[in-house]
Amino acid sequence: MAFLIVFLLLAGGTLVYLRQYPLVQRDVLLLGFSFSLVFFLSRFNGLATVWIDRFPLAGLHLYLLALLAVLLVVRGLDGRPLSRSLALPLPFLGFYAVLTLLSGVVNGGLDGVPGAVQVIVITLTPPLLAWVLVELVRAPAREPAALRRQFILPLGVVTPSIMVVSALLPGLFRNLLGWGLTNDFGGFEGFVRGWSPLGSTILTGCLVIAAAGFALHEAVVRRSGLHRFIVAVSVASLLFTASRAVMIFLVIFNVLYWGLVRRWGDFRRVAGLPAVILLVIVGWSVVTGQVSFGRFLKTADQSTSRRAESALAAIELGRERPLVGHGPGRVYTEIRTTWVKASPLDARIMEKPIGMHISAMEPHNMYLWLWAEHGLLAGAAFVLALVAPLVSLWRLDPRGDPEAASARAVYVALLAGFLVVFLTSSWLLLTPQFACFYWLFVFTGLHAAARVRGEDGA
Repeated sequence: MAFLIVFLLLAGGTLVYLRQYPLVQRDVLLLGFSFSLVFFLSRFNGLATVWIDRFPLAGLHLYLLALLAVLLVVRGLDGRPLSRSLALPLPFLGFYAVLTLLSGVVNGGLDGVPGAVQVIVITLTPPLLAWVLVELVRAPAREPAALRRQFILPLGVVTPSIMVVSALLPGLFRNLLGWGLTNDFGGFEGFVRGWSPLGSTILTGCLVIAAAGFALHEAVVRRSGLHRFIVAVSVASLLFTASRAVMIFLVIFNVLYWGLVRRWGDFRRVAGLPAVILLVIVGWSVVTGQVSFGRFLKTADQSTSRRAESALAAIELGRERPLVGHGPGRVYTEIRTTWVKASPLDARIMEKPIGMHISAMEPHNMYLWLWAEHGLLAGAAFVLALVAPLVSLWRLDPRGDPEAASARAVYVALLAGFLVVFLTSSWLLLTPQFACFYWLFVFTGLHAAARVRGEDGA
């Protein structure tokens, strides 16, 4: 039923687009795609799996590949020229794919190809899909704000509400939905997590911050009370992620956004309601004793020590083969099969002792993972694909246009915050749901910048 709903939404959006009905202006494609990723497909990776040697592509990977093929055909039939501005990250991603395949061949010959193919498919499908989606919905008379608003409903309203209710009333929520999600409600050092539609509170928390950022833009520019309330609920839900990385991201976003827009009167007006809600939740937790927020204040525990140990191991591996790495999938197979039933580790998976620790542990750092497995060349190409849009937006000069200045500040703060979060986890952009949203943020930001610059008729 869930897949039927998703395909009806997307098929309807495609039909509307091809027939040129005005309904396309309400972004059926993008909104339907967003809801499909968050609520329908998050946990369906086991529905279908294709193995490339011992490297799996799960149901969601296959769904996105099929959708990409269909939308590329639709875009090809459209006839409009492609936007050069939107294509900014694509050459770097192309270099990354070639260098990743080269790393696999250098390290394993033909045996190194399946792992390289798997990681190329996983990492390149989301940006290509996001690119073609934004290409489809952009138009010369199009307001980029309409694209940003598509993310607020699924990520800034529905998702935070579920997280808060499921954390405060776990029994009621579980009984209402009939889902066996006991692990998601488990206590963690006295902390009760909210249910995360994406299966990870880090993933979901980062996306909620993005939606809150877009809602914040609406609250500042349009003085919308509704969007101030959405910001407040979103920020409150982040308390129930049990993730310090998410809270660091929230701080970075706010420092950069308000530092760039310098609208301190708006800051005081917008910050009041979230502060009140946070104080109420924290006060309630102290009085009832049901929830503890002490984990956010810890600087030394198993989580931080594991990250330090695994990062040191990854650095040691990177130093052994700095240019081409040890080959995709030949060290860290498990981080690409987080939501998939993986094949057993075999003799080709390296275990290099670093003191008393083993390098096969996830490096908890995307940049170190790229260096250890892919090498500096491929890793640098991928990082350039992430940094180039941020630099482009940073250089944008929307003087005399407060709305464009606020939108630019939102995108700069978000993309910079994501680059910091990638220091704490290896697998965020290997998770297709998160990666699709990340790249949608990138390409909608580039679309907005192109409109300000007057480029490509965007």
